[in-house]
Amino acid sequence: MFENIISQDHVISLLSQDIREDKLPSSLLFCGNDYTGKLSTALELGRVLSCEEGSAQWDCPCKACEMHRLLIHPDTLMMGSRYFAEEIAASASTLMRTRQRSAQYLFVRAVRKLTRRFDPAFTEMQDSRFKRAQADLAFLEENIHDFEPGAELPDQRSLEKRLLDMVNKAARIDEGMRGESIQIDSIRRASAWAHLKGTRNSRLIILENADRMSDGAKNALLKILEEPPSGVFLVLLTTRREAIIPTILSRVRQYQFVQRTEDQETEVIRKIFRDEPDGEVRQRSLRDYLFGFFQVDIATVRNDAAKFLSMLLEPESFSSEEFALIVERERDDRFFKPFLEEVSRSIRSMFATDPAFPAPDPIVRVATCKKWNTLLSQTVSERELYNLNPSLLLEGLFYQMRETV
Repeated sequence: MFENIISQDHVISLLSQDIREDKLPSSLLFCGNDYTGKLSTALELGRVLSCEEGSAQWDCPCKACEMHRLLIHPDTLMMGSRYFAEEIAASASTLMRTRQRSAQYLFVRAVRKLTRRFDPAFTEMQDSRFKRAQADLAFLEENIHDFEPGAELPDQRSLEKRLLDMVNKAARIDEGMRGESIQIDSIRRASAWAHLKGTRNSRLIILENADRMSDGAKNALLKILEEPPSGVFLVLLTTRREAIIPTILSRVRQYQFVQRTEDQETEVIRKIFRDEPDGEVRQRSLRDYLFGFFQVDIATVRNDAAKFLSMLLEPESFSSEEFALIVERERDDRFFKPFLEEVSRSIRSMFATDPAFPAPDPIVRVATCKKWNTLLSQTVSERELYNLNPSLLLEGLFYQMRETV
């Protein structure tokens, strides 16, 4: 079990032990950076809990495992936003290049990670989000079966055209979902689904980016956590543990996913996406690799982050025209969070290598960096939770950070 989860041995060991000893809690929190395998592990947990054979090997022939591999098992619900478009595009590229059975699974699962967010269990037909995406969702649902393992793939030219059409439809749906927070109605409907009586042994609710919930959704979730329905497991995923309210943290068991090394991320690219990193900057990490499929020039983002910090620390180098160009480029939601991540990464790197950054006094430099990271985190939250104007957020961030220098 969990043999397809790469370089998260500690988490897998804990989960496997909890399952073997029948001590798995009903509410779990998976914490860690993006692209560390939190969702893949949560989905595998659902398959392990449902396996009819008991072994839960990836190639288990039981019906439950077969449905979980295709992400069509009715005992799993997924909600919350994520980086759908990038993963779907990368998976489509893998299928185009290799035409392998494993690539068919990869692509089908990437698409269904998106389409299953519109599950009837918590999506009303009149929901504005569903209405916007309805035509594209129908297209994806009608065509995805042609790419499932066992289906005969069309000739290469037709394959590439059809996959490109699906990638574009998925990207359009994803664009309409970016930054969405989980609302109370979705939690209430998921709760009603969880309380349905049936013969199924276990059901799983996955809340991705669980830190992005409305206040009403948090309170509704607390009611489920306080009195979890029998046989129902809740898995919350987050990159920001500190943004989860204490009353929720106290009711979940936490599993920390580590940041993979560059060599480990290269292994993921090779094993999962059947690709060889070419040494370019855009493929330095799994994040860079995935973002490259949507023309996110990570080198430009990284360069903008360096200029941002330079103008911050050296007022004489500030150029209003150059600053305006940076803000204009990075205001796009595809670039906004990666830009802030690059600023944070540069701060950590410079702090570790330059004993005078950002100030000679040790106490001041630690306090300043801590304040900067807090401001960066707040900026991400204000964009994702409240949909505030990204240009104003970046300008406000710059001047707030400069006040601390």
